[in-house]
Amino acid sequence: MNKLWLVGVAGVMCLAISEAKAASKYEYCMRDASKVGDNAIAECMAEEAKRVDALIYKQYEKIAADPDFQSWNNGTGMFRGKAKDLYETWYKFRSEYCSLFTLSMKNYVGTDAYNTQRCLLDFAQQHYNYIKAITDNKDSTPD
Repeated sequence: MNKLWLVGVAGVMCLAISEAKAASKYEYCMRDASKVGDNAIAECMAEEAKRVDALIYKQYEKIAADPDFQSWNNGTGMFRGKAKDLYETWYKFRSEYCSLFTLSMKNYVGTDAYNTQRCLLDFAQQHYNYIKAITDNKDSTPD
């Protein structure tokens, strides 16, 4: 039992370290890019959004594979059912909304690339928190 617990703790620590390294990579990119300008910052945000998008997709896969969510999902697996529909709907909504947001920012500061990537990253970070809450809630126990 203790060995299993240690393996679990080690896995969580590795994931936390991996996420911290990725976040610090983004922070370094942003620090350097801020000296160059909006388009360089947009490139950093685009890379970070890709990283967060991958985390979101993993959460959807986890939901789709979970036996407790199979009846909600109308099946198993990410490539069919409500999990797939929800993911695709969110992704399309984010893309369309950020396109409109960028258009609305024409008279304000920032390049189109900056405003688009800022919007995409903000949406990704928010959605990751929302979708992760589903698996966190399911895996936790009430106090």
